[in-house]
Amino acid sequence: VNTFRRGDPGGVGVISRTQAAALLTTLGLGAGDVEEILRAAEVLWPSGGIRYEDFVDLLLATEDGKSGEERVGGECSAQAAFPARGPGTGRGSVMGADMELWPGTRVMMMTHEYGEEIILAGTVVMALGGDKVSVKFDDGTSWEGPGSFVFRLAA
Repeated sequence: VNTFRRGDPGGVGVISRTQAAALLTTLGLGAGDVEEILRAAEVLWPSGGIRYEDFVDLLLATEDGKSGEERVGGECSAQAAFPARGPGTGRGSVMGADMELWPGTRVMMMTHEYGEEIILAGTVVMALGGDKVSVKFDDGTSWEGPGSFVFRLAA
C-alpha cells in the first residue's frame, strides 16, 4: 500500500490508471500483466480513479486467506496475485444458475423494477465466498448476492 500511497501526493486515496500502471511496472510486473490487472480494475473503477487500498486488497486476496506476498515469499507478481482462473479451476469462482462464474464472466440477471421484469447484463467482479458473487451491471449499478440468481450471458 505504501508504494501506491507515494503515488498519491494529494493524499486522497485515489490514483489514476496511468499512475497505477507506472507503479505496477515499478514493482516488476510486465506490460501484459499490468494490462490484465488494469482491465480487471476497470470493472470496479470504470471512471479511472482507482481506490488504491481496495486495489491492493484485491491484488493480494486469496481463497486461503493468505496475501499474494505470503504465497510467493514476499515477492509480488501477476501470476501470484491472479492465480489461474477460468472454467473448472475453482479458484475465485462460484456456481451460478447455469455455470461456474469467475471474475470477468459476462452474466445476466432478471429483476423487478416498478412492477415489470427486466433483464440486467453485467460482469462478475469477484466471488465473495460461499455461494455469493459480486456483479457490476452495464447500467453502472452493482449487486452482491447468491450466484444461483445469475445466468451466463450468451456471447
